[in-house]
Amino acid sequence: MASGTFDSNTPGVPAVTADNTAATGPGSNGIYSIATSAADSAVYGEHRGTGIGIFGRGGPNGGEGVFGQTASGYTGVYGKNQNTLVSRGVQYFGYGADGAYGVGSGDYISETTAHGSNLVFISQGPAPDLTNKLSEARQRGVKAVVALPLVLFDDGHLRTGWQDLWTANIKTPIVSNGFQDTVAAFYLRDEPYLNASNRDDLNAIRDVLNALKAQVNADFPGTPTATFLSQTEVFSKGLDGSYVSMFDWVGFDCYDTWSNAYGTPGGMPTLIRILRSWLRDDQRMICGTGGSFTTRPNVSGHVRFDAELDDRVQYQYVAAGSHVRCQVHCSSGVSLAKL
Repeated sequence: MASGTFDSNTPGVPAVTADNTAATGPGSNGIYSIATSAADSAVYGEHRGTGIGIFGRGGPNGGEGVFGQTASGYTGVYGKNQNTLVSRGVQYFGYGADGAYGVGSGDYISETTAHGSNLVFISQGPAPDLTNKLSEARQRGVKAVVALPLVLFDDGHLRTGWQDLWTANIKTPIVSNGFQDTVAAFYLRDEPYLNASNRDDLNAIRDVLNALKAQVNADFPGTPTATFLSQTEVFSKGLDGSYVSMFDWVGFDCYDTWSNAYGTPGGMPTLIRILRSWLRDDQRMICGTGGSFTTRPNVSGHVRFDAELDDRVQYQYVAAGSHVRCQVHCSSGVSLAKL
């Protein structure tokens, strides 16, 4: 059977044009191709630059841009990204205070995991508290974020002898009980730069966070570190990528509407753009949605995810889906999650 190669070196002129606008009815396709080999495709498109392999545009009055159909157990349209640094799905979803020492009973893991979370957030007190909660997480088949501030910080400063506190309260309980695979990330500090009043303060905090990151890397190689920044830190503190380089998962919380974002010009998209510009390809963004811990009588002090999906929640979810390199969906205040 004859085969051919078609080339075009003229800008704006396609190598192949197929036109079937005169005929109408089923079967009047512009291109119809057939293949029988399971190793080959009926239509294969490859772009060798940075453009699109295959692009489809629907009709001006209706019709899909790309339509896929199958009668087998396979999908009509299948897409695969082989870049391991990029993910568009939610990897973890959880509630950020469900294992927080001093918050209510300090343990709502049974409730949050029963409602679909696969990540718990442990802000622990004494070592047995961490051991008990990591054991519960492992039994329930979920991962845990372990927050460090309560153990290592005092009034915003690292405690004297913090390395010994780290070893006794965090490293030893995790390693001696084999919890390394249960820990999804270490949460170094919440809104770490918020109270810094000058550049020296910012740089001193950065040095502290780098020291904590180095300790995590030394004792738990490959385990991510995480934080949430505030709107003020993202927009008003004069930060850059060096101030978040020690975090593998980075997000921000802004409990306002998408368009206002506490008076940020351009609203939430501005904050997303700024934070994203600071991140390397191997860092991931965390999305924080609205959530709260309530002691209202009608819910008996139980952790409650906001039932009202206001525009803040909806659009922060959209931000995670379309603007982050890897999606981490998390509900701050009562939930945390990683992409």
